[in-house]
Amino acid sequence: MFSLTNEKILRRIIEVALAEEEQDIVSYLYSKPYGIDFLKVKLCNQKVSFESFGAFILNKELRDKLITPEESVVDLTILKGSGILVVDEETLNEFLNEILPNEIHKITDEENLKTKSADQKIKDCIEENIPENISADSVETIFSLVKESCKNNLLENMGKVYDMIKSQSGVTKIFQSKPELKVDKNTFVAKKWREINEK
Repeated sequence: MFSLTNEKILRRIIEVALAEEEQDIVSYLYSKPYGIDFLKVKLCNQKVSFESFGAFILNKELRDKLITPEESVVDLTILKGSGILVVDEETLNEFLNEILPNEIHKITDEENLKTKSADQKIKDCIEENIPENISADSVETIFSLVKESCKNNLLENMGKVYDMIKSQSGVTKIFQSKPELKVDKNTFVAKKWREINEK
């Protein structure tokens, strides 16, 4: 699985990097990994979870060493020593070859066009199934949740979207806009989600 770190945590790490005058790290933290959509697809069903901090990628174990749960301590040596920078096609391939050594990795022009078309389909579906008063940040969060969803995190992400739009049918339609998820009307049941959250 692959995801972007949340903005609050990223801001905290940038704050520490600025205080320690680590300008190179700061510039990478303000960026994103090269081929981010390609990475999400490639890493979606991997058992090891990866998280990006700007253009740096860390596995879950290292992520927990980078910043404490209460966000009070940030250890930049983790980024400098173990963070994998993915900033171009070469570093993308190096990273994927290490994680998935038996697969061929190449982003083609055709795949880029397919990604853009698929992204627009998801965005259009989101616009059609959200309340009018929802914020732009929430719309972007919903899009990110759909994009990063795979078998391992599908129900959790559907629940997060439900908490924002309060419509079971809307959630179903939004996630159906990503066909590979194979969502039907019985995949997510709002009542069960609410029961779980009330426990």
